[in-house]
Amino acid sequence: MSDQKFPSLDPTEKRLIAFDFTDDLDPDTTLSSAAIDITLISGADISPTAFLLGLPTIEGTIVRQWVQASVVAAYRMKCRVTTSSSERLALSAVILVQEGG
Repeated sequence: MSDQKFPSLDPTEKRLIAFDFTDDLDPDTTLSSAAIDITLISGADISPTAFLLGLPTIEGTIVRQWVQASVVAAYRMKCRVTTSSSERLALSAVILVQEGG
């Protein structure tokens, strides 16, 4: 599993983020399913799953997820996918929510 970098968010922001699996896939392999888990690293968010808006969508080799910040916190997101060749892959990222983004 490798880490991706995402810019920080302000507590008032809503953003579409993307996990890019292009470098992890063989030619002609596609993404079949995707799921995203979220864990609170620091801060006082009593419902970290509320950071995720809706379900992830697959667009080619990229998984997109809407997120909406509400409190100053740090989250680890883990995107897990299954491919058309039955491989299971994962990417993770840390997202910081701070005043001023």
